[in-house]
Amino acid sequence: MTSSYVKPARPDTKGSQTNAAPDGVGPIVAGEAAREVAEEAVHDGSPPKIDIDAEADYWRGAYVHRPYMLAGASFADFGPAYAFGAGAHHRFSGRPFDEVETDMAKEWDQHRGTSSLSWERAKEAARDAWSRIKATTGMTP
Repeated sequence: MTSSYVKPARPDTKGSQTNAAPDGVGPIVAGEAAREVAEEAVHDGSPPKIDIDAEADYWRGAYVHRPYMLAGASFADFGPAYAFGAGAHHRFSGRPFDEVETDMAKEWDQHRGTSSLSWERAKEAARDAWSRIKATTGMTP
């Protein structure tokens, strides 16, 4: 299947524009496995598209204000959970979070990358990202 996803251009460090896909995912994820989940969610050709750069920017600014956040929490730990939640929303399309949470718990260790969070700590961040994708894209569930 050919993807119709076009990553928005971002300035690189020299001020020119770039569309290099892997860099666009890097800011939200700390681990390669979580990066692959996020990229899969946006590159399979199914509309609507998820802007992974915008999601990374949003969560980088918002994560410290979430009710499950503890003092000293690191985005390096929570970034993979947000990416995992966004990707899971896409993969489990049409099903509510609570219905697939057990499946996600089983998958977390293979997608967590360098995150030190247990699934119990990562779950609410994944739920937040899932809910944001639902709200911003109109995708069901």
